[in-house]
Amino acid sequence: MPGQPRKHHFVPSFYLAGFTASGGKDGKLFVLDQQRLATWPGTPLTVGYEKDFHKIEPGPDGDELAFEKKLADMEGKWSLALQAIIRCRHLNEDDSFGYLMQFVAFMAVRVPRVRKLISNFIDAGTKAGMRAKLASSEGLAHVREWLRESGNELSDDDFQKFVSAVKTEEYVVDFDKTWHVTEILRLALPLSLLLSQRQWTLWFVAEDAPDLFSSDSPVSMTPLVETPGVPLGFRTPNTLLSVPLNRRIALVSMIEMQLPPRTLDRLAVAQLNSATGRFSNQIYSPAPDFVWVMKTGQLGNASDLLAALGPHSSA
Repeated sequence: MPGQPRKHHFVPSFYLAGFTASGGKDGKLFVLDQQRLATWPGTPLTVGYEKDFHKIEPGPDGDELAFEKKLADMEGKWSLALQAIIRCRHLNEDDSFGYLMQFVAFMAVRVPRVRKLISNFIDAGTKAGMRAKLASSEGLAHVREWLRESGNELSDDDFQKFVSAVKTEEYVVDFDKTWHVTEILRLALPLSLLLSQRQWTLWFVAEDAPDLFSSDSPVSMTPLVETPGVPLGFRTPNTLLSVPLNRRIALVSMIEMQLPPRTLDRLAVAQLNSATGRFSNQIYSPAPDFVWVMKTGQLGNASDLLAALGPHSSA
């Protein structure tokens, strides 16, 4: 359809506005891209999006952007809930809290990192299955029958070429965008209920401390007790889940207990920033510089992060 929006935000602009000095969608943000090793200025409207990220196969109404439009409606509710919590500076067990849990759940699963993880899992799993089938005569016969039933009757020579091509694994297996969008809904809705069972607290940045930043994967999990072999997830015991709500307020939770209120000093801000940026590609900062914790335990800035990510770094 002509005139349809093409810039689909995986990090909502209403949320990113809270990380600008002005608090508006036209406020200034500073982007640090950890793959490109580059920084540049932007605004909440010009960062945190991909072209056609939520585009799906058209339904009965022929609208390819039905999910994007529905998401915009949901974001309106999330924005009001977030504003109410930030304004009141506390959490209430009411509709605003429920919408907040929805917001955190969607932010956890709608980002490119999660889509890539799912795609990589599909790719690796499918290739492993094909390797297993092609390793035996029974498996080869099954694959050939599957091709025949799919309308792809191959000669002996063409089938051998197909088998050789598959064994090279120089191909990518993935599902289309419609499937990935459906996965967002399948994962986020039950996750919001699971998150509501955690114990939540707001932490506030001290007046003399630097700002929190956000990222393209702002929902982070930090293990408080080392448990080798235990996967990190929303049900994992002794984990700190943190989400910066804006540049001066963080939302945190544990399963076992409600953390006490806390005023974040420079070190605490650096620790939370490190968590927010740990699994991200892009960092969205209110200022060109920020603080984070380096491997040495010292506090670093934006230049230190770029240096640590450089080609000659062991980071």
